[in-house]
Amino acid sequence: MTSKEAIGAVTPSWVTQEYFKSIVANEIENFSKITKFSVESGSPPGENYASIMLRILIEAELNDGSSQDLSLMMKTTHSLDTDAGKMVADMGIFAKENDIYDNFLPTFEKMYLEKGRKIVFGPKSFKLDKDPGVDTVVLEDLRPKKFKNANRLEGLDLDHTKSVLKKLAEYHAVSAVYYETIGPFPEIFNIGMLDPAKKDFYVPMYSGMMDVIKASFEKNVDNGKYYADKIFVDIGDMLDKTFEACRIKEEEFNVLNHGDSWSNNFMFKYNDKGEREETILVDFQICKYGTPAQDLLYFLFSSPNQEIRLREFDYFIKCYHDNLIENLILLEYPKTLPTLSSLHIAILRNHQWAIATIYSTLAIVLLEPTDNANMDNFWKADEEGTGFKNQVYSNPKYITCLNDILPWLDKRGMLE
Repeated sequence: MTSKEAIGAVTPSWVTQEYFKSIVANEIENFSKITKFSVESGSPPGENYASIMLRILIEAELNDGSSQDLSLMMKTTHSLDTDAGKMVADMGIFAKENDIYDNFLPTFEKMYLEKGRKIVFGPKSFKLDKDPGVDTVVLEDLRPKKFKNANRLEGLDLDHTKSVLKKLAEYHAVSAVYYETIGPFPEIFNIGMLDPAKKDFYVPMYSGMMDVIKASFEKNVDNGKYYADKIFVDIGDMLDKTFEACRIKEEEFNVLNHGDSWSNNFMFKYNDKGEREETILVDFQICKYGTPAQDLLYFLFSSPNQEIRLREFDYFIKCYHDNLIENLILLEYPKTLPTLSSLHIAILRNHQWAIATIYSTLAIVLLEPTDNANMDNFWKADEEGTGFKNQVYSNPKYITCLNDILPWLDKRGMLE
């Protein structure tokens, strides 16, 4: 079966076995040759917006004539001919993610191991045999190790939410210690999903999307005009508030945020009884140094199920903080430990991360799988793009969540 037979035209024509031989040789002892090579989609429709995800399926013959299978995950780029493609390229997501997998995660894991704790943050990464001339990230396929994603439409329950907060706390703590004891992260990690220098490029892109969202708020959300007027009065002002939330504030406790901390970017391993055993992170494409309020607000307003999201919000912050302090102490963080109250203040001060999450990621999380779910349709002003955005923002599941979240944010002063 060829690549195109497996998943159609989405597979780049360059993806052939010639790029993977050394990976197979290093992973499979007594490797002789590749006997079967095929490619399939690595994610269902609507599960991956910023890149193409492929699963590489390989059957290898060994020196003794027996065979062994190997599966890999590979990300590569969408077309750069659209505004969405250019925006993704400008974000430098592949350079970031390769740096995280190749350099920072191994270093972070070693720092914990030196303190007597074995922690695994993400999958193993690989390098292709030759440069295909496009950006790629190649990783081990975690399915054989019994890892899988939770159901994003259902949302995470209490146990899974706490496990993610524990993993984020471990990751944040070691990144903070790294910064203070080894040195700052490369400058590319100072910019996240949006670059303030590109405001003029973003304004027309966001305008069409915001018109649809505002109309949906006014039509579908309880007291929707009140909330729409608070959030979407002026696109430039709204972007400025987001840029301010992105700004690194030296007076706050700062970490290397995952940057895209929603449910699909955490994988869970279960034992034969169905009990969760391990949680790991994936998809480090938009990591950003700054306040941990970014990851916390992004995660808590996108991923826990509706029943617990707001009811347990303060409890979740306490769970995160307890784990953060435990790991900072273990790793001998050299500065004053952040207090729980300072974390709450950072969350209030950087509340724009909550607003940005509910008008972007939350809407995506609650959308049923659909073939037209892609980044281009968020930005296109044509009939297809407008139709997709109307589908996203009039989704009854999304409206139900907004009717709970918006009053809650308003009462806390987080819509100001």
